[in-house]
Amino acid sequence: MSPVVSNTSPLTNLAVIGRIDLVKEQFETVLVPEVVALAREQSA
Repeated sequence: MSPVVSNTSPLTNLAVIGRIDLVKEQFETVLVPEVVALAREQSA
């Protein structure tokens, strides 16, 4: 399976509803650009 790249919205929205686990269930490798990781940390 090819890696996927995520932006902030899907990760934030899944975290809000407590289902970030769905990412690991659906994708083997998820690449999160540094700017996305920083935005995610700031919204937590």
